[in-house]
Amino acid sequence: MYTGTGVLSQFVNLHVSTPRAAILGPRELHVQEGNTITLICVIQQGKPPFVFWYHDQQMVNYDTRLSVETHVEGARTHSRLTISHARSVPHFIPSLTPG
Repeated sequence: MYTGTGVLSQFVNLHVSTPRAAILGPRELHVQEGNTITLICVIQQGKPPFVFWYHDQQMVNYDTRLSVETHVEGARTHSRLTISHARSVPHFIPSLTPG
């Protein structure tokens, strides 16, 4: 729209969608030391290019015991964190952030 003052303006509709993420399964797992742990996250309302897993507010660093697989299936993104050879860690509370 031209305002007559040399300023050009245009109206737009902006829809902001924030991805929702949830880790599937029970809130508490009991695993024997040495076993494998698999956590699955489902992300809806967005297709994030990255998924970051956290433990105690620190990003999980991948090593030979950890692997992450992320797949996009339609409107949902699934991310799987696998921890091999589990060690005794009190109060392991994972979280994640779609990025």
